Amino acid sequence: MDREKEYKIITDFTVIVKLMKKKLFCMNRENISNLGISSLIILNEVEKDVPKTLKEITEKSGLPNSTASVIIDKLSQKGFVHRKRDINDRRKILIYLTEEGRRLLDNLNNKGLSYCIQILKSASDEEIDIISRGLRILKEIMEKDIV
Repeated sequence: MDREKEYKIITDFTVIVKLMKKKLFCMNRENISNLGISSLIILNEVEKDVPKTLKEITEKSGLPNSTASVIIDKLSQKGFVHRKRDINDRRKILIYLTEEGRRLLDNLNNKGLSYCIQILKSASDEEIDIISRGLRILKEIMEKDIV
């Protein structure tokens, strides 16, 4: 593939991701007031494999330790996560998603899914097939690269 096509694909993909983030942020403004993208990244990391240490969260999220620690403090104050000492290793502090944090993520995910469905309703059956095939191919290529 030539550089121009590669650049076009990357640019289009980046624009799509930014548009989705912007739309989802606007749709969820009341639910995520005072929460930034980094806070949402941390909430999603904590949700995946509860519980997690600060080190695990920073490794998976790519955020610096100091930044993640401050964000976790804020999330804890808002009641979205809580910290608890590991019973097997008292040196470790584990971060858990609270029920309130789970409700927030569920709400965000449901709104995101609804938005995607709404967008796809304006596409023809042929366009849906093309989008589906393209995304499936991209997913398969990316999965090969990870393994």
